[in-house]
Amino acid sequence: MNQYALPDPAILKEMGSRIRQLRLNRNMTQQELALQAAVAFGVVRKMERGESHNILATLRVFRVLRVLDAFLAALPAPMPSPIQMAKLQGKARVRATAVRYKGRR
Repeated sequence: MNQYALPDPAILKEMGSRIRQLRLNRNMTQQELALQAAVAFGVVRKMERGESHNILATLRVFRVLRVLDAFLAALPAPMPSPIQMAKLQGKARVRATAVRYKGRR
């Protein structure tokens, strides 16, 4: 399935379906999930129906369902661009300098 070709409502519906299945796999009610995630019961219900919701509520629900790590893994840490790498490469230290003491030989 090409997720990039899906319209936003279809993606929300798929997310809702997955959230619902994860919740059921953990034998939790919507009310229990809402309480543990510190979100309103209606928010969980909206999520599972594939309706729009805010990202903070999503993070809280993902944390309770123990899938926050998978969510963050989908957002890889940015790597320096090739131009930044080239600039940094020229700055590597090549040799040490002697420490000179004033008044001492």
